[in-house]
Amino acid sequence: MIKARVVFLAASAIGVGLWAQQLLPPAITGISSSNPTSSTTSQTLTISGTGFRTGLSLTVVSPSGSLSALSGTQIQAVTSTSFRVLVNLNTSGTWTLRVANANGQVSNTWKVTVQPAASQNPVPSVVSSLLKKLPAPVITRLDPAFGAPGVTVAVYGNQLNPSGAYVGPRVVFNTRPATSSQAARVISDAELIVTVPPGDGIVDVHVETAGGNSNVLKFAYRSPAISGISPAFGGRGQVVTISGENFGVKQFDPTAFVKFGDSLANPTQWEDRRIIVKAPTDFGTGTNWNIVTDLIGCLALLGSDSEAATFVLKRTVPGCEDLIQNVVKKYQLTTNPGFLERRVQVIVHTAVGTSNQMPFTYRVPTQTSKIPSGSAK
Repeated sequence: MIKARVVFLAASAIGVGLWAQQLLPPAITGISSSNPTSSTTSQTLTISGTGFRTGLSLTVVSPSGSLSALSGTQIQAVTSTSFRVLVNLNTSGTWTLRVANANGQVSNTWKVTVQPAASQNPVPSVVSSLLKKLPAPVITRLDPAFGAPGVTVAVYGNQLNPSGAYVGPRVVFNTRPATSSQAARVISDAELIVTVPPGDGIVDVHVETAGGNSNVLKFAYRSPAISGISPAFGGRGQVVTISGENFGVKQFDPTAFVKFGDSLANPTQWEDRRIIVKAPTDFGTGTNWNIVTDLIGCLALLGSDSEAATFVLKRTVPGCEDLIQNVVKKYQLTTNPGFLERRVQVIVHTAVGTSNQMPFTYRVPTQTSKIPSGSAK
């Protein structure tokens, strides 16, 4: 009687244990292989854990977030502690796995890192071992950290040209390689010199070497700024020096130009901080310069201390009266005893922007002692 009761109690305990097990949700505790490689064909993984039940399914989330559910013949050899699954891990990155039993119970999520597939053209072992030893570059400073296309910039840091590298370093502004060349000019392992490529705004700069890519620093493209013009007055064709900053280098910016008033000037020298240019011969009017020449001729003919003589000359020189009244007014010319003046604004324009204005005064002798004003009576 006692033995029967013991057997009954033992059987009851086993039954309760089995029933309790069935209530426990599935749990993933491991996977083999732990670091699979990506492949376009399906591969078999073994999932280890507890609480797995026949009829389970496996949800797989790719690194890009796409989801797929595997079940049926894709799930094989199911026991309470393991099963095998046929899965297509077609890209490298972190994949997420989760088991769901047929009764609706779901497991914890399990992350697995899929390694990139081996190269079809593997790097020779000597080079491969060398690459593994090369440290990634680090940049700490750009000098200057602003400027215009065509200027040179020093890049400071370390591991910028690691010993044993089979290719030279490259400096990239956003997606544009520095203009100096694909390989920057190496001063030392801690310094590179590059030429700023065309661009605008604030951009990311990094260094690429055989050891990898560096951290990112910022470079700001700046608009030109004029600080002075010398001389600030002169005649047509006067050689003028424009001083300032961020003019860039003309060969790297074909859109750059200098204007005197409405007229394009022809620079003979263009540097980042200095431009040498000749003042246009049309007084900055953007028109035929002969109009101004004819005006000066009229003013010279009409110069006189006698109002009567002035009246006679104005009537005898064809077109002079209208020329004086209309051209002077239209182009805001100033007539003074002995010379003619017109003040214009000078600007420098680059692909980054347009500079501030700086005045230049055209001053041309008229060889006269008195310049008439007003209309003849």
